[in-house]
Amino acid sequence: MSIRIRAIIVIVLTTLVIILFSVFTSFFLMQSHIESSQETDLLVISDIADHFISAEIKLLKQKTADFAYKLSESEESKWQEVMTNLKTLYPEFIGSAVFNTGTGLVAFAGEFPAHPEVMQDINILSNNIAISSTIPTSSGVQFYLAASLRKDTILILTLPGTYFSDLLSSFVIWGTGHIFMDDAEGHLIANPRPLWVQNRTNFIDMAEIDSFNEETINNFRQALDKEPKIVRYSIAGVPRLCAYRHISESEEGWLLGAVAPLPESPFRDIDRGIVIVGIIGFLLSCIAAIIASDFIKRPFEKMIEEMRRADTAEESNKAKSRFLTTMSHEIRTPMNSIMGFAELAIDKTSEQHTKHHLEKITDNTKWLLRIFNDILDISKIESGKLELENSSFSLEDVFMRCQAVILPDIKEKGLNFNVFMEPFNSKILVGDPVRLYQALVNLLSNAVKFTKAGTVNFSSTIKSSDKDKTVVYFEVKDTGIGMTPEQIDNIFGLFIQVDSGTTRNYGGTGLGLPIAKNIVELMGGKLAVESKLGEGSTFSFEIEFDTEKASANASADAGEERAAASDSKANPYFDALVLICDDNPMNQMVICEHLSRVGINIVTAENGKIGVDMVKERMEKGEPKFDLIFMDILMPVMDGMEAASEIIKLNTETPIVALTANIMANDLENYRKHGMPDCLGKPFTTQELWSVLLKYLKPVNKGA
Repeated sequence: MSIRIRAIIVIVLTTLVIILFSVFTSFFLMQSHIESSQETDLLVISDIADHFISAEIKLLKQKTADFAYKLSESEESKWQEVMTNLKTLYPEFIGSAVFNTGTGLVAFAGEFPAHPEVMQDINILSNNIAISSTIPTSSGVQFYLAASLRKDTILILTLPGTYFSDLLSSFVIWGTGHIFMDDAEGHLIANPRPLWVQNRTNFIDMAEIDSFNEETINNFRQALDKEPKIVRYSIAGVPRLCAYRHISESEEGWLLGAVAPLPESPFRDIDRGIVIVGIIGFLLSCIAAIIASDFIKRPFEKMIEEMRRADTAEESNKAKSRFLTTMSHEIRTPMNSIMGFAELAIDKTSEQHTKHHLEKITDNTKWLLRIFNDILDISKIESGKLELENSSFSLEDVFMRCQAVILPDIKEKGLNFNVFMEPFNSKILVGDPVRLYQALVNLLSNAVKFTKAGTVNFSSTIKSSDKDKTVVYFEVKDTGIGMTPEQIDNIFGLFIQVDSGTTRNYGGTGLGLPIAKNIVELMGGKLAVESKLGEGSTFSFEIEFDTEKASANASADAGEERAAASDSKANPYFDALVLICDDNPMNQMVICEHLSRVGINIVTAENGKIGVDMVKERMEKGEPKFDLIFMDILMPVMDGMEAASEIIKLNTETPIVALTANIMANDLENYRKHGMPDCLGKPFTTQELWSVLLKYLKPVNKGA
């Protein structure tokens, strides 16, 4: 199978998995948000309708009071004439009548004046205005408003029974939804269906013969207590959403409801929209995979062809080095996006199931990165390019880091873990702490992997010590499956494990022990193995270190520095302006999201030339310079090293940090020569990014 076909398959399958995961996650997360938005929509509509109806009720009562005042200011003999004249001023009232509680009707006007028995249905208090529910008459249901004129005289005005229905007909919710009103007893007094209003349909009575409406009635009663309530139900198989609330201006206990069919909700297309976007995204990814595969295959085919043509070991090593450099960039770049977005999503989501999956993605990405780093280390070892640093360090710090990495696996398998480090008196070691840590972690990981139950011991002791030298003995011992003498002879071979079933049962690449062995030998030691099948294994070695005299407070100072660094990295926040030069949009999104979370303002450039122009432009305009620049290396138009050199010539004094997937030793030295003393490798973790920020930027209080 050709490289191009393989690339297309990998890209398409990876994209499909990501899109499926995104679509299903979006379904679950969006569903709750959609339901909440629908309910909020309906509550807002009911609030608006309440303000509208409340204002109308208040206005009707005011007009009734004005009507009563004009009558009270005139003589009783002229009331008939005054009422006739007021009919023109208040056309909404289709009838008016004045009653004396003793003598009966005093005066009337309009087509539908009230009858004396209406007074029994209106609860009117002294000096107050009352409005009735709909009252059946020979000409249909009608509303009545009443006001006291004198101690024994009452004014009653007539409103059409469809008055509020007509007012609310202008409200249309989502398509065919509507507003309705009930009185305190459950009778419909406003509804788009005139027959229901004329018949004074009562939902409470309906509930007594139809249990389907019980939930609706329960919410109706809660609304009577002035508690807004949302209820979901179905009519003729159509799901509906209804919001009940008490009408603010109604002293009679009237209720208002806003009801709408859910299939007409403006949010109804979100789910299908997600599916459509997912399908379109997958199709576009397939097209992109076909196009990208042509570009991806070219460097690989070229490198493979060069390796095939290599006649000598030196030429082969050079070709392999270039191949690994390309592989490093091509693999680390997408891994940076995967790890970055996963870490960002973990921080933002509160749904534990989703967070668990995202953590698995992050863990497996780190595992894949570790395998790739092992391959790079083996390549360096074979070509003789693995170099050791020489700096002073605390062995206690190395042990603490080893414990932090291995403890989760220890706890998961329920193993006992014993650690002992013989302390040093007034001395610190000089050597390569990073490579020592790598060798020890490889040995510890190997011990934990092959121990199902029992104990793992991790120790160091001082074998000998003089003024400038100290010999330290390291030992990792387990009670695992052990090995036969034949298996011991083969364990340090590249990509070799004790038998063919080991990879199936325990996983791994077979590179951990060869790397540890070569690191120990580079440090001047020899890795020894003792093992017995079924009883466990012991790996040990001795290293001679140069030593320096430590100050009396060295340990305390180191502890304080570690604590301060830990506190600073816990939740840093910065007031700074940072330039990101990177041609990859996904990588831009990852680092921009990380930086914005800690308060940093960001400017992005698609290539080195644009970045240089931005720096020049700020200098020419007298604007504040960038506080820090992250520079990708491989970019079109102008690469990162050329851009960094041009910016250095401008004497801005802005620190530049390489942001790249090419992090081999010779690459790092090249970056330093071009003005980039530090490098943030892709993929990076949040803590690694913060370490760089804390080195060049001063954190501030978040509230400042």
